[in-house]
Amino acid sequence: MIVNHISYGGVYAIIKVVKMVSDEMLYLIANKEKLEEEQGGKYVALYKNKIVAIGKTIHEVYEKVKKMGVKDPLIAYIPRRGEEALLI
Repeated sequence: MIVNHISYGGVYAIIKVVKMVSDEMLYLIANKEKLEEEQGGKYVALYKNKIVAIGKTIHEVYEKVKKMGVKDPLIAYIPRRGEEALLI
């Protein structure tokens, strides 16, 4: 198992990489600034590199993707600019 330290806007996250980082996680990293500007302070569900649901709580987003029938989305909190978040 490989453990990488990744800086996400001044926040250090530890990601355990078994085989590879998901496409959705790479999307979050590549689009960090745009996501912070447009979705800061909200939860998003990503599936196949697309945002499929947005909400104020993780439960709200989970219910939306459940109703849509999306299997195994990545649900993540998008921090506001200057806000710290820990990715595990």
